[in-house]
Amino acid sequence: TFYTNTTDYNAQQAAIADANFGVWQLKQAVSAQAFDSSQIQNAMVNRQLTSIKTVGINLTSDDTQKLSTLINNMNNIFSNSRICPFGNPSCNTSDPSQSWALDPDLSNIMAYNQSSGDYDLQTYVWNEWRKKTQPIKDIYPQFVNLSNKGAQQGGFADTGAWWRSWYNTEDPNYNFQQAIDNLFMQVLPLYEELHTYVRRQLRQHYPNRFSSSAIPAHILGNMWAQEWQNIFSITQPFPNKTSVDVTQAMIDQNYTPLRMFQTADKFFQSLGLTPMVDAFWNGTIMTKPTNVEGFVCHASAWDFFNRVDFRIKMCTQVRMEDLITIHHEMGHIQYFMQYSVQPVTFRNGANPGFHEAIGDTIALSVATPTHLQKIGLLANYISDTQQDINFLYKQALEKVAFLPFGYLIDQWRWQVFSGQTTPDQYNADWWKLRTQYQGIVPPVDRPDNAFDPAAKSHIDDNTPYIRYFISYVAQFQFYKAMCQAANHTGPLYTCDFYNNTNAGAKLASMLRLGNSVPWNVAMNTLTGQPNIDASAILEYFKPLKDWLHSENLKAGDCYGWGYAWDDQTLHNHRINLYKQHNHHTRCIYLYKQHNYTIDYNNHCQPNEYNYYSNHHSLISICTYEFKQHNHNNVYNCHTGQHLETSTSNLTNFKRLMFRWRGSIWQCVWKDLLIWLILYAMLSCCYRFILSDSDRGHFEDFVHLAANYTSAIPLTFMLGFYVSLVLNRWWEIFMNIAWPDNIAISIATYVQGNDESARIQRRTIVRYLVLAEVLVLRDISSSVKKRFPSLNHVVNAGLMTEEEQKMIESISINHAKYWMPIEWCCTMLRRIWKRRKLEETHLHTLVEAILQYRGNLGMLMAYDWISVPLVYTQVANLSILSYFGLCLLSSQYVAEGTESASSKPKLSTVRIQESY
Repeated sequence: TFYTNTTDYNAQQAAIADANFGVWQLKQAVSAQAFDSSQIQNAMVNRQLTSIKTVGINLTSDDTQKLSTLINNMNNIFSNSRICPFGNPSCNTSDPSQSWALDPDLSNIMAYNQSSGDYDLQTYVWNEWRKKTQPIKDIYPQFVNLSNKGAQQGGFADTGAWWRSWYNTEDPNYNFQQAIDNLFMQVLPLYEELHTYVRRQLRQHYPNRFSSSAIPAHILGNMWAQEWQNIFSITQPFPNKTSVDVTQAMIDQNYTPLRMFQTADKFFQSLGLTPMVDAFWNGTIMTKPTNVEGFVCHASAWDFFNRVDFRIKMCTQVRMEDLITIHHEMGHIQYFMQYSVQPVTFRNGANPGFHEAIGDTIALSVATPTHLQKIGLLANYISDTQQDINFLYKQALEKVAFLPFGYLIDQWRWQVFSGQTTPDQYNADWWKLRTQYQGIVPPVDRPDNAFDPAAKSHIDDNTPYIRYFISYVAQFQFYKAMCQAANHTGPLYTCDFYNNTNAGAKLASMLRLGNSVPWNVAMNTLTGQPNIDASAILEYFKPLKDWLHSENLKAGDCYGWGYAWDDQTLHNHRINLYKQHNHHTRCIYLYKQHNYTIDYNNHCQPNEYNYYSNHHSLISICTYEFKQHNHNNVYNCHTGQHLETSTSNLTNFKRLMFRWRGSIWQCVWKDLLIWLILYAMLSCCYRFILSDSDRGHFEDFVHLAANYTSAIPLTFMLGFYVSLVLNRWWEIFMNIAWPDNIAISIATYVQGNDESARIQRRTIVRYLVLAEVLVLRDISSSVKKRFPSLNHVVNAGLMTEEEQKMIESISINHAKYWMPIEWCCTMLRRIWKRRKLEETHLHTLVEAILQYRGNLGMLMAYDWISVPLVYTQVANLSILSYFGLCLLSSQYVAEGTESASSKPKLSTVRIQESY
């Protein structure tokens, strides 16, 4: 009742019911403890006893009621939140006619308002919804503490450990976390291809709106950027081809929510599976009630554990997306009905991910053009390569785009439950994971008190989420197994097992098992393999991945979003992202946002990420730092100084002399302060401590010191030293090697518009950049920090593994920056031999490259041969001696004596140079 009418009364009654169930469950666990499992030979009975003994959350009745109340309160905030329409911020949010609810209002805006002018509208909706759910942050730590208390009393380290235990097998060496990490790394190259293509399309659709290599989270067609199928129309690979979206056909054929449910039931029956029972049709809520405000629209399936009553709760709209969702939810119902023959203890999925995967397995068949034609929703559809790419692309926007989102939700929660993420870091760690795994960033600055996880209902109602990640991989294994049972031939993505009872029997054999066997045994029953593996989903999308790779290569786009996967992670999962993408360039992007920092060791490139344009212009590395902090941009350069001092006026001298950052005062204030203190001490001693005779001696020392200060040629020595250092600094700057001119010449002189010619042009410039990186690694601590080893240079896309081996194979004790220069010249010679480069241009380019190499050599030489130490020592000794004498010679002695203070020999500016 609570989820169909979220009133305070119903929330209280739900909490009481949860408490009563908890007490009953605990009693059953205590009773089960009386049995000695070692004395029971029946494996099924032992498995039931073990399940009954495992309470999970073990709390008293009062604490159970408190926990349920906390969850219901969070859910109540989520389900009853409404925002004011865009442009009307002072509306009455309690009035449905004046305000917008999440479903359908906000969801439809995020899904269907995709014109370039809707960018600000979607930003507003995205931000306002998170403001409304932010108060959940005050409740969530209480929930975490109480839930952890119950988990610990139930025998687990924390709630996350209890959730992960659902995926254990009988193999004691099985590591669930490692298994899902491996799954994610298997699908990461496919996701990066999709992300790279989508980012490029969105840049074109929203010109000048974003320049990061990560995508703003609000323009992906979904409030949570979890599935991207709603941006299909603005990113479609072949817009002139028929789209596999039957929404309009459903409307034209007068489909209703009831007919959509009947269509799904018919599919399951065609496989020989159990039809929906009368209680289902009588109890299911198909559309949102008009007289209930607090109705939770999120689709869900319910088992009332009496073997006859099964229901779905959903706010159905007549559209293809909801037709697929109905098949998903009815998959849950079919699972309920199939394992209803089992004891209550085993009436559950083999693991939670299996439950989610069943309906989606059916939906993969339902979504095929072949099936939609069979049921009369798709007409005049002729399959060809372009049509297939469109179909697979739309499927990928739903299935592939979801994978990192499904993976990271519980990664965040497990960190929260374990205490690794504290309440003050809730939002920072949330966005750290979303950027790391999804490659998305928030569209607006996040305030200190933000709690963006609460914008997702599964966080508020405490629904574990890793099940969805498991299901999105496993469903393709199930689908492939059923296609094999149906004797399907052809590409996997074309399989439709509608009306095939062999496929249905294969599925039912697993469904009937429920939780009576370990999940890997159930998996083996259907698929013939015990482990969850990504090979089926990669096979399904292989044509699309190949096409995306070709398009990304043509566009010269970089891969990723600036996050550098560490070498150990890639090695552990046997993944080489750079080999996957044919050594194509990795995006390098620095993203810093107020209240938290995600630093990806970036240099800025054109459009903020490495980009090879269609006109063959090649990357030009710049070195400014971009920071976003409270909407202020800070550039690490001297622009501010020049702006402040470039205008002549009466206050210019003051602004110049008293500017602190980068000034001489910042260097000498400590020394000056010490000198002034010593000066004051000597002066006080002279005036108040010394006797008359001693003052006479002191005055003699002052006169003597005044005579010797003129003996130190300070002006000459400092002038010589400063001139030497300044000239050296300028020469180093002038010898910095810039690849831009050579890159432009190569783009001009090297002929050919084919892919081979373009790759050759890029490779030559990459070698030039590589040579400079090898030099800068040796002379710059910042660059050395960015590239501590050659493996990091490889990971950045500046060098391939084969090239690394070639460099490492040369055993010399000197710099090897000359090797990429040699490769450049060799490649130019080959291009000249193929008559794609004129001889005069070859000489011009080689001379320019040799000049480039000479500049790099000079940088190495300046680093190797520094200013002789004796110069620095003599200069410092002279300055210290001079200022030491000035302590005496500058003293103001008694009137009538020759005071050194009357001679302007003191300079309060001490030049220090450490080079």
